[in-house]
Amino acid sequence: MADQLERQGYFVSYSNDGTRKIVYSEDIEIFENWIEGKVEMISDIPVVDVDGLIKMKKKLGRKKDLADIALIENDKKYLKKENI
Repeated sequence: MADQLERQGYFVSYSNDGTRKIVYSEDIEIFENWIEGKVEMISDIPVVDVDGLIKMKKKLGRKKDLADIALIENDKKYLKKENI
């Protein structure tokens, strides 16, 4: 998929290990070969589980990721408390 997006003209940058980051839109970045946790298919789209998402956001360590982690952790506590 990364090759296809790059051919289509999406902005691509490279990390120190050579992994590509594709900027799909202002709000969506796609990281090549960078999955943590379990992946399940939803409507034919691979989606990482919540714990994997948290691990990936911790690795990035950006301000917006840390804020996302706080929100996700808060929701996880609420859902656990409510047995949802």
